[in-house]
Amino acid sequence: MLVLHCILCTTLLQTAPPPSDSGSTVAPPAASSTSIPSETPATTKPRRVWIILDFYKEFGGTVLREDEAVLVVRTPEGEERTVDRNSIVSIVSLLDDPPGTKVHVLRRDGRKIAAILEKDDFQSATVRIAGVRTELLRRQILGLEVDPPFEQRLQEYRQGIPKDAIELRLTMIRWIMQEGHPDIALEELKPIRRDFDSEEARRLQSLAESELRMKESRQRRAGEITTPASPDRPSAVADDQVPRLSARDVNLIRLMEIDLANPPRIELPPDLVQDIRTNYADSPLLPATPQERERMNHWSSDRIVKLLFELKARDLYERVNVMQDPEHLQTFRRDVQSGWLIPNCATSRCHGGDRSGRFLLATTDSRDPTTAYTNLWILLNFKTADGRPMIDFDKPEESVLLGHAQSASGVGHPHPAVPGYTPAIEESRKSKLTDAIAWIRGMHRPRPSYPISYTLKTPPPCAERPPTASDER
Repeated sequence: MLVLHCILCTTLLQTAPPPSDSGSTVAPPAASSTSIPSETPATTKPRRVWIILDFYKEFGGTVLREDEAVLVVRTPEGEERTVDRNSIVSIVSLLDDPPGTKVHVLRRDGRKIAAILEKDDFQSATVRIAGVRTELLRRQILGLEVDPPFEQRLQEYRQGIPKDAIELRLTMIRWIMQEGHPDIALEELKPIRRDFDSEEARRLQSLAESELRMKESRQRRAGEITTPASPDRPSAVADDQVPRLSARDVNLIRLMEIDLANPPRIELPPDLVQDIRTNYADSPLLPATPQERERMNHWSSDRIVKLLFELKARDLYERVNVMQDPEHLQTFRRDVQSGWLIPNCATSRCHGGDRSGRFLLATTDSRDPTTAYTNLWILLNFKTADGRPMIDFDKPEESVLLGHAQSASGVGHPHPAVPGYTPAIEESRKSKLTDAIAWIRGMHRPRPSYPISYTLKTPPPCAERPPTASDER
C-alpha cells in the first residue's frame, strides 16, 4: 500500500517533461495536477470522482458530502459509500468539459499522451489520440487533465530556455507550429534568423509562412477576414486553397504504406516498447512470459512496427518516425509528381488553376513532402463525374489517371477534349507509364484507411473501398 501511495502521489504531484530532440529535459509545460482539494468547490454540477484505495479497491461515484475526515459518494449502481480519507491513496476528478477540449491522458506509469476529450466516465474515458477514437479503461489510466491555455504554456516554455540554446528554441518553434500558431512561430524565428541563422531555421520559416497562408485562406473562406480584390490578380486559383497535409500526416501515410519486406529507415522513441507492453498487456500477440516481453527492447524497428500493425495500435502509430519514403512512394514523388504531374497537369491553365473544375492539385513547393503527399491523397480519393476512381488498384494500367495522361488513341479513359490539352505521357516516353504503374502496384494492399483528417473546399467522394476489420492496418 505504501509503495502504491508513493507511486501515485509522485505521478499526480510531479510532472517531469519529456526530453527534447537535443536530449535536454526542456519541453512544453505540463498541465496542472488532477488531485482534487478536500473541499468541494461551489458548482451547480455534482462532482464525479474516481477513488483509489489500493491495487484491488477502486471505484467511482458522485460526491454527496465531504469533510476532513470522510468522503461520501453515490456509486453508479446507486450505493451510498462512506470512505475514511486516511484510507484513500488518491482521488481523481472526472472531467465535465465539453467534447473537443484538449487534454492529457495520465498513464499509471507516469507518462502523458496528448488527446482530445470525448467523454470522461466512471468505467472508462473516451478520447481521440492522433485523430483515432480510443476508449481507455480506468485500470489503464489515472485520469485526464485539461491543458492550460497556450499562452501560459508558451510563457513557461520560454522561461526555461536560455537565449543561446538555439536547438531548444527551434524545438519550441516546432511545438508552437504543432499547436497551430504559425504567426507566433515566425516572430520567434526573427531573432534566430538575425543572429544564429541555419538551414533548419530557414526551413521552419518557409513552413510557417506556408502554414500562415493556409490559415488565412481558411479564415477568408469562413468570412473571418477579407482580402480586397486586385485587378492585377492572374486568372488562377490561389494555391493555398488546396490545404496541405501536415508533416504528421505525411509520417502516418509513410507508416501505413511501409513494405515490411523492404522497410525504409525508422526511428522509434525509447519508451514505445514499454507503452506497447502497458497498453496491450492482455493481448495474446505479445510474448507470453515477462522475460520474453523484456527482450522486446532488443527487437528490430520493423518487427516492432509489424507488431503495432497486428495489434492495430493506432494510438501509438504517431510515435513511429518514418525517416524516408517507402520505395514505391519514392517512385511517385520522383517519377510521377515531379516527372509529369506538376509540370503537365498542375499548371495554372489546367488542374492548378481556375479551369481545374473539381480536380485541383497543389502546386507551390512541389518538392516539399506535404505538397507531394497532398496530391497523392487527392489522386487516391478522387472520383470522376461518372463515379470512376482515378486509381484502379486491380488493373493499374487501366487507371483513369493514366488514361487522362496519354494520347486519346488507344486508351480506355481518354482526357476530355479541352482547348490546349497535351498528353503528359508521350508516345516516345513510355517509361513514364511503366514507372506510374510500378508506383500503383507498390501501394499497400488491401488498401488501408489513413488515420488523418483532410477535407477540400469541395471534397471529392472517397474512391477507396472501406477496409474490413480483418485487413485494416
